[in-house]
This record gives sequence, C-alpha cells and structure tokens, in this order.
Amino acid sequence: MTQNEAVSVAKATGANLGVPKEFELSTAEKRIIELVSGSTPLQDDAVGPVFDRIAWLVTFTEGHSWVEISIDDENQRMIRFRKSRGVILEPERG
Repeated sequence: MTQNEAVSVAKATGANLGVPKEFELSTAEKRIIELVSGSTPLQDDAVGPVFDRIAWLVTFTEGHSWVEISIDDENQRMIRFRKSRGVILEPERG
C-alpha cells in the first residue's frame, strides 16, 4: 500500500464516520502499532492481550482538534480510530 492509497482510504473512511469536512490532512506515516485482541477499531480503551500491525497513521486536523485513522498496510482496512475530545462527528445525512 502506498501513502497516497492510505490517505484515500482514510478520507473515505473519515467521511463515512462523520469527520467534519473542515478537517485537513496533516500527516500520513507508516508505523508499527499495538492493537488489543478482540477489540473493534472504535474501541480505544479496550484491555487485553495485544498484537502488532503495520499501519498507516493518517491524521487530520482543524485548529487544535485532530482525528487519527489507522489503515492496515496489508488489507487496506481501518484498524483504529482516535480523535481528540472536542471533535464532534457529523454522520452523513441520507
């Protein structure tokens, strides 16, 4: 997976999760991250055994607020979602 592919997947995922349109791409870097076995991408406070994955951490910012979407380098799926406390997600309206 390339950096551009990771950013594209993260933008689409962010839109589906309701990340406000004002947020702009800040960084996209490949890292090894720890995930908790059996947790979902939206569970940032899960407890349990951990495992490592290679992922693209794509960060979007607006002012002092940030959203971080981690995209699995192997299968191009979101594996973790984090945001600063002040971020209010705006679900898509159908």
